[in-house]
Amino acid sequence: MAANDCYKSPHVALWESGGEPTGILIARIAIARPKRAIGPLSVPMPQLKTLEVIHGGLEAHNEMTALLQLDYIRDFLASGDVDAVSIHHLPCESETGKLISAAFSGPNGCTPVITDHWFTELTDASGKPVVTNSAKNLRNFRRQDRKFEAVFEGKLHIREMTTEKDVMPLIVAATAISQHTYQGSMGIGIRNDKRWHTNLNILATNGQLRGYLLEAENVIVAYAVGGTCRNTFNYLATSFLPEYREFAPGAYLMRRIMERMPEEGVCWFDFGFGNATYKERTGSLCRKEATYYLYGKSRAAWVARRLDGLVQGSNRSLRKLLTSTNMLDNARRLWRRSLERIKK
Repeated sequence: MAANDCYKSPHVALWESGGEPTGILIARIAIARPKRAIGPLSVPMPQLKTLEVIHGGLEAHNEMTALLQLDYIRDFLASGDVDAVSIHHLPCESETGKLISAAFSGPNGCTPVITDHWFTELTDASGKPVVTNSAKNLRNFRRQDRKFEAVFEGKLHIREMTTEKDVMPLIVAATAISQHTYQGSMGIGIRNDKRWHTNLNILATNGQLRGYLLEAENVIVAYAVGGTCRNTFNYLATSFLPEYREFAPGAYLMRRIMERMPEEGVCWFDFGFGNATYKERTGSLCRKEATYYLYGKSRAAWVARRLDGLVQGSNRSLRKLLTSTNMLDNARRLWRRSLERIKK
């Protein structure tokens, strides 16, 4: 846990039946302020001691184990050992997901944040390519690619980085791009810090790292980083220099990665967290996931619960207003542009 000073201790629970594991909870206890915002405006929140269940950290093989996990979370909250429990990106259709949704909904419960998690199928079980896009979309993609290649007279190069010695130059190049993007301004994407060095070195050591730098006339204009696990490529981070936006270098790089993955036996492309138009346009499978913030009975938790409700209610109203006036996409675009720092 040394990668982040606000995380004080790991917390793992295992459920077994007949000597065989049937469920697991992987979490960490953090002392920090939850990040909440109404649109682009941050809302100050009280500091909470929170049991954070990470993505993929709550798994159950059957309903009985899921019920035991629900009781465990309830007891943990009631114990007063923590102010809150957060559960990140729990699949809504999982046994535990359905039980938690039913148990903590209602007037005195919580409103989960529901997001789409998109995947696209690259090859079928026999290894044959799967076409998931319409003929119109495919034509548009090819036209965009040809335009990009023509502008730079074919002087495009994709550098693949997979080894431990590649980690440092990959992070340096990606950070140089991120610092000019809205993602970088929000603290999203690759950063030259201990956490990213640790994570990417682990992937490289296991032979799972897949990093890509897109060069146009010897300028690195986009990066993408992910990891392979079994038959899936997991997209971890990607971005591009804002001044090259009209050529869609990020989309160009993503399509080239998708073309390469089947050669490695990869069948699925996991787009990672967050909603985005390009994921919906390219993806072939969508899984609903919920992030829960469950609050205890301490004074700090009481304040956080009410502020959280205010933030979520305000965001729903704001989104509804912008959607009804067809201004949502424009507002999102203007806000992102305001965070960008164009490279001089």
